[in-house]
Order: sequence, then C-alpha cells, then structure tokens
Amino acid sequence: MNSPNPDVARLRQALHSANRHERAQAAVELGKQGDRDSLDELRVMANDPDDVVAVSAIFGCWQLGETTLPVDRVAASLASADEEKVQLAVQALCTMGAAVVPKLVTLLDAGSPYALSIVQVLADIGGPESRKAVERITRSGDPSLADAARTVLADWSDD
Repeated sequence: MNSPNPDVARLRQALHSANRHERAQAAVELGKQGDRDSLDELRVMANDPDDVVAVSAIFGCWQLGETTLPVDRVAASLASADEEKVQLAVQALCTMGAAVVPKLVTLLDAGSPYALSIVQVLADIGGPESRKAVERITRSGDPSLADAARTVLADWSDD
C-alpha cells in the first residue's frame, strides 16, 4: 500500500485554512498535482463568497478535468479593480485554453460587461477558435469592442 503524498496531504489541510490565500493556492496546486480525490471539496469551494478562493477552486477543478463548472465567475473577475483577482482570472482562463473559448463567446454574446477583457483573454489563449471569435467581434455593434478586436487581430500571432 502506498503512503499518501505529504505535499498533497498538506495542501488538502490548507483548503481549510483561515487564510484565503492559502486556501486559494492549495486549490490551484491540488489541480496541478492531479489530486482527483480533492475534487468534491474544490467543487464546494467554487461557491465560496471570496472571489479569489472561488476562482482558484474553479481553476483547480478545470485542471482536474472538471469542465462543467461555469466560467462566468472567473470571467467576472476580469473587471475587478483588484489586480490579484484579474491576474488569477487571466491565468485560469488561459490555462483552461481552447475548452473555455465557447463559454467566453457565450458571455460575449450575452453582452458581458467585461467584454474588452474577454477579447484579450481570447488572444492570449490563441488558436483557430479564439481567432474566429475575435474576428466575429470586429463586426460588433459596440465600436470600442470592435476596435479592440481589430487591434488584437493586428497583433495576432499563430506561433
């Protein structure tokens, strides 16, 4: 019988810390470690009232292959004045990659108030689906959104 990984055990304990940063970091790290046994706890944490904790938990779940959680809370953090939330959301969405593109497009189609940030995240994700979405946005009825999409496309690299 294998003994449990001490790092994973420590991270699981950190999910219950009073410190939000420890909880958030543990959620992301458990996802990176591939600890599927923590998935149920991460799903619960995805509804935490603290956005940093919730976004981290959603990020951890996505890393574990749980892609059914809504990304709207993650994307909403793009509009935050809190730089930590914005950076975490960008990192999470970019790591989620192409799988999240259709969900981001749905948010754009719904008239998301953080559409400009979503356009940049689509560019950061890259790939043909993201590019198609950004090209479509150039025909948006919102001139600032269409201009942002054109700017992103002008700098687009398919590397």
